[in-house]
Amino acid sequence: MTANTTPSEPTTPTDSRSTDSSPTESTDSTPSETTLTVPTALESTQAKLVYVYLEREREATVDGLASALDVPKLGLFTVLSTLEAAGYVERNAARMVRFAN
Repeated sequence: MTANTTPSEPTTPTDSRSTDSSPTESTDSTPSETTLTVPTALESTQAKLVYVYLEREREATVDGLASALDVPKLGLFTVLSTLEAAGYVERNAARMVRFAN
């Protein structure tokens, strides 16, 4: 009985340490590399999502935004109008949305 419990004991801690240390290392480095700030004036979750996406990507089409963020296009038009009125994004005739800052 002792022989059966001894081999399984070292295997379990080794596996859990490997699993625990890998995500911690990559999680710790990710936030320090990318710092995004969202204006406090943005209250809508969708507005914040679109803002952060455009801050990172710099420009996109409405179709591209809807696809990338899994947000209905109809809702995007309202959000984009709000962001445009506040000066955060610019839209052009080619249906491109560009981060204004």
